[in-house]
Amino acid sequence: MIEVWSEMAVEDAEERMPQEILERLGHHVASHPWWLARARLVSCLIDRELGPGAHQVLDVGCGWGVTLDHLERAGHHVTGMDIGRGGLEKLAKPGRRLILGDIESGPIPESAKSRFDAVLALDVLEHLDDDAGALRNLASLARPGGLVILTVPARPDLWSEFDTVQGHKRRYLRQEFQGMIEGSGLFGRIRVMSCWPWLVPLARLSRRRSVRYGSASNSEIYERYVRPPAMPVRWGMNALFRFSERRILAGGEADGSSLLACARR
Repeated sequence: MIEVWSEMAVEDAEERMPQEILERLGHHVASHPWWLARARLVSCLIDRELGPGAHQVLDVGCGWGVTLDHLERAGHHVTGMDIGRGGLEKLAKPGRRLILGDIESGPIPESAKSRFDAVLALDVLEHLDDDAGALRNLASLARPGGLVILTVPARPDLWSEFDTVQGHKRRYLRQEFQGMIEGSGLFGRIRVMSCWPWLVPLARLSRRRSVRYGSASNSEIYERYVRPPAMPVRWGMNALFRFSERRILAGGEADGSSLLACARR
């Protein structure tokens, strides 16, 4: 069942994230090392910060459902939220809680405020014009003492067509990202960490080698980036991600292609 908080026009949802990408490429994303590593990392953070046991988690911008699936298998009570009805319908199954709604513009029902132990917005804020407003709405959904966990793409110098086809508005500098969170005045303890430094030279290389795809659709361009590598390369990537995960959980990397924030309400 899909609970409706708000439903935006199709063209507005397309601007945020082309819905064809969500509806066509889930099979690639479900086995891609990057998405799996992000889900594991967030799951470890929730367990470390909130302790063992089942927690009420809201996954805003749940997309293909990779993190949703992972946290459900870990025993948490997870609700997925997104702006596209078609994408949510693909994730629907008996007993799964889903919300159609817009974290940027709202509205946020009073009954949902302070409901969740952890609120996630993983690679969501970069799609929004008003990222600071969305942050306020995310905070309102977390209970006092709960967590808001955010990830965003880092380093504006890594901007590429991959950002463009996804509808990104920006990539973030660490100081800028941390300043936005601290400036909201909504959180107590805030930690901002860099992630995946070994992806930075690979991103630079792929951007130098990128070519124009002419009449290719956004979905076709996106697929060229997210198609999982061959198995030997995938094994190597998984090993590097797991090595990085330990360093991130210990305090973060010196640099990286992503930023992760863990903020306590």
